[in-house]
Amino acid sequence: SIRSNERVDGLLDGHTSPDWVITGALTARLRAERSWLGLGRVYTLNVRCQDGSGNEATTRVFVRVPYFGLFRP
Repeated sequence: SIRSNERVDGLLDGHTSPDWVITGALTARLRAERSWLGLGRVYTLNVRCQDGSGNEATTRVFVRVPYFGLFRP
């Protein structure tokens, strides 16, 4: 699963969606977009893998879209 600390179509973020798409078992596409009002978007990817014997491993991966603008809110 994927979550974000910013809304999918929030204020001053370009008004495009979807911001992420899970494209396969362990692949996803993320939009490098964030609100001009915030300090940067953080995507949280929750990954769960299971082998043929039923053993599971889970982890979280964080992807940051930092603020690189010329003007600070």
